Formats: sequence, structure tokens, C-alpha cells
Amino acid sequence: MNVTLRLLNELQEGEISPNELIYNELLSVCYKLKLYLETVSFFYGIVKNGYWETLKMLIFGLCDKGEKYMAKAVFCTSSLLI
Repeated sequence: MNVTLRLLNELQEGEISPNELIYNELLSVCYKLKLYLETVSFFYGIVKNGYWETLKMLIFGLCDKGEKYMAKAVFCTSSLLI
């Protein structure tokens, strides 16, 4: 997973914004590996780019994995940024 996060960071440092498909794949990998806290690290990029379906995937995915407090925090924070 460190390789994935490093790739995402390098894209962002190079001023290349990952598209919605990339964020969706990153979320899927994190959920499969049970890296729920890492999914939240993608939050700002998802909201900043207006990837609302991906934001929904993030929130519902956290709920499905039993991370309801984390899902609520993401939801509430996204409401403030919109």
C-alpha cells in the first residue's frame, strides 16, 4: 500500500490530479486490505475535485466495514466543505 500512496503523492506533487477512477481503485484496494484510515487520506482530493460518487463510495464503504464513526466524520466534514 505504501507504493500506492507514494504514487498518489508523486502525482499530486507533479500537479497531476488523479481522476475519479484512480480514487475508486485506491479505495477498493484499501477496503480489501482493511486499511480504513488510509481511505480517509484521499478525502480532500475527492472533495476538491467534486468526485461525489467516489465520496459516496468512501462513506458507504466505511459504514459497510463497521467504521461508522469515521464515516460520520467524513460526511460531516464534507458537508462543511461543499
